[in-house]
Amino acid sequence: MASLTHAAHAHVRRAEPQEIAPTDEPSPLIVLGAGASFRSGVPTAAEAVKRIARQVFAERELKNARPPERVKPSKYESWL
Repeated sequence: MASLTHAAHAHVRRAEPQEIAPTDEPSPLIVLGAGASFRSGVPTAAEAVKRIARQVFAERELKNARPPERVKPSKYESWL
């Protein structure tokens, strides 16, 4: 889960108050679609759910005896 959290936080930053306060000058704005996020390494919602399920299964059911990345989908999917 640490890598998932790190990946999510790497692409998000907090807006400073002066950035969201109204100004007289127009500011450029770039809007990226979902495909841009995916191509830059942010997991899709479906992939995020799989990673979270695998992580929680490894922690709760396997008591961290196996790393989450080594848990097969057939094990945690039936648990869901």
